[in-house]
Amino acid sequence: MPSVRTMVAGGSAVVVQSAGARFYGWRVVAAAFTVLFVAYGLQFSFGVFVTEITDETGWSRSQILLPYAIYVALYSWLSSVSGPGSPGMLGSVIREF
Repeated sequence: MPSVRTMVAGGSAVVVQSAGARFYGWRVVAAAFTVLFVAYGLQFSFGVFVTEITDETGWSRSQILLPYAIYVALYSWLSSVSGPGSPGMLGSVIREF
């Protein structure tokens, strides 16, 4: 197992890794980028598919876009009031039902 030690230099802590230690930070960044790329891609490309959805289901544009408009309004309001964590937690709870 690679060793990681913390050295204090001039009042600030510096983390020093040995040569054999793996740094997983870029993998975390790549995973977060991929998840956000797909999530926001799906979220903001919804308008492109509205015409096809109306043709397929026979619903009107207002019937399709009203739930999306409510989602965007609630997400924006919750994010501004309590930060981005609340809509995420609320979505996780709703998804389980």
